[in-house]
Amino acid sequence: MRRIWTCMIALFLALCILPGTARAAEMVAEGTCGAEGDNLTWVLTDDGVLTISGEGAMADFADNASSIPWYNLRNRITSVVIEEAVTNIGTKAFSKCNNIVNLSIANSVTAIHSCAFQYCSSLSTVLLPESISEIDEAAFLGCSCLTSINIPKCITRFEKSVFSQCSSLRNIVIPDCVTVIEDNAFYGCSSLEDILIPENITSIGAFAFMYCNNLENISIPEGVTTIGEGAFQCCSNLEHISIPGSVTHIGLAPFAYCPKLESIHLNEQNHFYSIDSYSALYNKDKSVLIQVPGALTSYKIPDSVKTIEFSAFAGCSLCDLSIPDNVNVVEDYAFNGSCLTNLEIGIGVKFIGYCSFSASSLEKVYFTGDAPDVIETAFPGVVATIYYPAGNTTWTDSVKQNYAGNLTWVEYTPEEEDEYVASGTC
Repeated sequence: MRRIWTCMIALFLALCILPGTARAAEMVAEGTCGAEGDNLTWVLTDDGVLTISGEGAMADFADNASSIPWYNLRNRITSVVIEEAVTNIGTKAFSKCNNIVNLSIANSVTAIHSCAFQYCSSLSTVLLPESISEIDEAAFLGCSCLTSINIPKCITRFEKSVFSQCSSLRNIVIPDCVTVIEDNAFYGCSSLEDILIPENITSIGAFAFMYCNNLENISIPEGVTTIGEGAFQCCSNLEHISIPGSVTHIGLAPFAYCPKLESIHLNEQNHFYSIDSYSALYNKDKSVLIQVPGALTSYKIPDSVKTIEFSAFAGCSLCDLSIPDNVNVVEDYAFNGSCLTNLEIGIGVKFIGYCSFSASSLEKVYFTGDAPDVIETAFPGVVATIYYPAGNTTWTDSVKQNYAGNLTWVEYTPEEEDEYVASGTC
């Protein structure tokens, strides 16, 4: 008996001095967050876990303290648990909850509304249940630490800005049932290394992959009809891109500011666009020059071209160029940010647009015909000598302006032009 009592006392003392015994998390705050008021409740505990429970839809919120019930506590939230029977995650529900690391979403959830997790800058891995069929625009915008997320197979659209500025996202698998990639969907996903665009895609929106700096090769599948403005703009490592025969519309500057772009491949069955031996992209009859690959160091504009489109040479590597006499229009930003140092402008050019030569390396420009209509900010930041034909009365003092640059105007004769045009080093 004495031994039994001794053992019991020893056990009691051991229990009293055990370190780190677990305790139940204590509630910090609670409330309701349902679309119908009290159909959903929320509880935040002192271990940083926010739990949403109840049945039905969550309310949509504005991005402020008076709307989001846990807004003033958002920096204390490290984990979110959406329990079974909750059917959606509301608009801006967790916007700017910068310390969320863990996310658990029940299989009952079918929709994530717009901006639900925007700027959750600590969120790194997200596992979405296959029950989700709708992820609205900007749902994960600005989740700068997000490296991995699965896309449920029922998703049919990548909405606007859905993963915009997710700068740590490296790979993503687009389900076969997706048909549309909306504007800015992957804008600024600078770590994205590889993306396979499935065959059911019909439309790639404006700036969809802009600033995806790690992409090297893109193959756009047959079935895509629309490539939006600037869709692959500023992809600094992009080297090759393939355009299918099904494409009927390509927006402005689709591949501008891609300094390593060597080739644009176009399916020969395409009835709306054409390319030449330099892989430059045109409309079908080559009257409009759409895009010159940025890595080209040698190129000649064909005589068929009448319009040099918006940002057609933006960021290109060419040093010397002659614009032929048949060209009438040089659109806005046509040569913005280019390496061009010497340029001859043919007699047919009648219009030079806004910022056509901004941030370029121009040193010498030779006009060969009458003075065109030049927008007052056509040469911002450019320090260059501009040559105009002697004896041509259209070159009045009112024409010879700085156009937001620092331009020196010099008369010349055609004989002098032969000495200077197409000279220089690269």
